[in-house]
Amino acid sequence: MAAALEPAPPTRRLAPLVVAALVACAACDRDEPAGLDPGPDSGAQSGLNSGLDPGLSSAVSAAAPPSQGRGRREAPADLSELAALGYSGWDEPAAIPAAPMRADVASPWPRTFADDRDRVVVISAEGEVIGGHRVPDRRQVEFARVLPGGRIACVSVDEGLTLLAPDGEVLWAVNLPCHHEVALVPEGRDEGSRRLAVAVHHEVTHRGRRVRFDEVVFLEEASGAPATDLETWSTWDHMGSLKERTAAEHPLDGFAPNPGADPTVYDYFHLNSIAFSGPRSMLVCLRNVDLVVEVNLPSGDLGRSFGPGSLDWPHAPTPVDGGQRWLIFDNGKHRGWSRVIEVDPDRGEVTWSYPPDGERSLFSEVRGFAQRLPGGTTLITESERGRVLEVNRAGDLLWEFWNPEVRRTGDGREARRRIYRMTAVPPSDVGL
Repeated sequence: MAAALEPAPPTRRLAPLVVAALVACAACDRDEPAGLDPGPDSGAQSGLNSGLDPGLSSAVSAAAPPSQGRGRREAPADLSELAALGYSGWDEPAAIPAAPMRADVASPWPRTFADDRDRVVVISAEGEVIGGHRVPDRRQVEFARVLPGGRIACVSVDEGLTLLAPDGEVLWAVNLPCHHEVALVPEGRDEGSRRLAVAVHHEVTHRGRRVRFDEVVFLEEASGAPATDLETWSTWDHMGSLKERTAAEHPLDGFAPNPGADPTVYDYFHLNSIAFSGPRSMLVCLRNVDLVVEVNLPSGDLGRSFGPGSLDWPHAPTPVDGGQRWLIFDNGKHRGWSRVIEVDPDRGEVTWSYPPDGERSLFSEVRGFAQRLPGGTTLITESERGRVLEVNRAGDLLWEFWNPEVRRTGDGREARRRIYRMTAVPPSDVGL
């Protein structure tokens, strides 16, 4: 019930705006064609005409409970924490009052996110739902990346990748064991001739256990076919050099006591992010070993790295300042609180962090995202709490969104539905 939701903590007085509530997609006709859903006619009182109900104005306001510190991790997680997760599937939520969205001097760019089912949603900086697309024939869309020009690459975990035209038409769909990430290779090519980098995984027998290793495959935007001149980069192939960058022995390197007897599938590295600072400089995040590392293409050799001893199950590193610094969502799974940091990988120094002054107001045990916007503000997705915020360099809160949907947890409780990533995009890329 609504009372079970984690409430939005109080903040300084900003202009409150109400966001249209997102509700269960069970009402969507699964056979309907994909296409653009028109934006609302009158502010937040209308939603997308398929799968979105009118916004509600009630809000919760009690303070959120403080995070509990758990100490810094000195070694990788035990084997149970390395079990591969089955991210597909969801529980149908009940409609609840929309949490308030607050705005002051935030970026005017619209924001997009996947609703954790089969829809890509676009909201304005003023909090209005202004459009969206349904992705057909997929059980779940975890992440949708809007490409320059308006095409949308949609990742469905362990299902595949779908490319939508700006009007929502399916250009192609490929079946892949993909997860978490798709990124555009910045080669300066025209739309339709660009290439996409996609995170996938494959399973091997390693020390008597079933273990997943990650790969980055490159696909042609025009067709979804493999790019013939860009070789797949594999964590299995570069396992030795990657282990040289980590701080401790990996639990999966010990031989299984009964080889072949354990049915569990484990993740060795768990690659969860891909970003580029140039056409041949790829940045990847390997969560299970707390490592962010630069990969030089096409050789696949490793460049700069950061993480062991400083990061705790990180996500979503992105280059900023021309690649001289990296912005990272540092989850803090084992210490019990999260932070977003900007690091100088050459010096191994943290140059900026949020929350400021040692506050512990941010926590997403897994997932999470941070995006540096024009003007220097930072958009942060606190995924597991279903919260997105925009802050300036001083740490002031400029914009805040709480997902108005709920999901039912495994033990029957109701919790605010998570948001894997929310990204701000130029208005021209969403048809505005």
